[in-house]
Amino acid sequence: SNTSPVDESPGALAKYLSEKVPGIIEEYDKLWQIPDPEEDPYKSKYEARKLLEAGVQEIERLWPEAQSGSESERGSEMLA
Repeated sequence: SNTSPVDESPGALAKYLSEKVPGIIEEYDKLWQIPDPEEDPYKSKYEARKLLEAGVQEIERLWPEAQSGSESERGSEMLA
């Protein structure tokens, strides 16, 4: 195996990706399923987009702090 002797505790990015991102995706899916009123037909879709944009901004903010290569790779996969 190709493990490095670096501190194995998850960094802020890894923690965000594993703890927060699944909830963001779940909330996004819920928002997309809401039938919006005719007078504001995309209300929940805009909320869903804002949620994703905030998540992407947080990943971009944490990315430079990511120490390990695997953590950086995971961040790049989430932004793709």
